[in-house]
Amino acid sequence: MESTDLHTMRNRRRTIRYGAKKDAKAVLGGREGEIVDVSTGGIGFRFEGDFIPHNVDQVIDIALNSDAFFLSGVPVESIVHCVVEEEVVGGASPAKRCGIVFGNLKPHQRFQLDYFIWLNSHATA
Repeated sequence: MESTDLHTMRNRRRTIRYGAKKDAKAVLGGREGEIVDVSTGGIGFRFEGDFIPHNVDQVIDIALNSDAFFLSGVPVESIVHCVVEEEVVGGASPAKRCGIVFGNLKPHQRFQLDYFIWLNSHATA
């Protein structure tokens, strides 16, 4: 796990990312955050507090309440952090941004992830 700046994080993307709906959430290592964008390769999300420890369970849960969507146990290969000083979550300290690369997904997880991307990029709010 490494800390980097937001510009560098954006330049690492290898797949097109789509903006996420306001109620799209991710949970990693017990830390819940707001999903900012999503692709077939990974997600970006922001959260408050300390950086997520390196030794967390290497899986993430993804939820979209407005569409009753939940995908659990998605494997994670890498986590990159940066501080987003201009963004504030819940009126508290500066937000942290976390870039996550998905690991080897099972076929049903890949199908659900594709559906989640469709919900965020095509379905009406």
